[in-house]
Amino acid sequence: MKHGKLILTASLLAGAMVLFGWSRPTPAARVVECSCADVQVAGRWTGTGVDTDGTGWTFTLELKQRRCRLSGSFRWRSADGHSGTELVRGTVDCKRRLKVRGHQLKNVKGALTTTRYRGVFSKNLRTVKGRWLDGVPGTFKGRKAK
Repeated sequence: MKHGKLILTASLLAGAMVLFGWSRPTPAARVVECSCADVQVAGRWTGTGVDTDGTGWTFTLELKQRRCRLSGSFRWRSADGHSGTELVRGTVDCKRRLKVRGHQLKNVKGALTTTRYRGVFSKNLRTVKGRWLDGVPGTFKGRKAK
């Protein structure tokens, strides 16, 4: 019998705490729908980059998109004459984050390697900023071509 009174007393106490504002019930988590279908980044992007050695680069990025999946190519040219085309594939997510990886090089002149890229597109999907991680790492920024 004592056990039953204890549970009843605890329940009444918890109810009174909520009723009088001494404790607030935990609000339900808000679910925000997020879809990469809202993040359309296919097309031509142009921009510049700089690696950790201080070498300047220019690029043209051609992207194709199917849902969240991306494929395309980076055409790179450095200030000191290195150039080539890197075929890439990866993803974009609903928070506009870019993740692509180079998987093949073509028409290479000088030093160029495949690498991993991480970046973020602006809210209006007109600019991108990011970094490449392998070889001589660096940062890049670009704009969607008209």
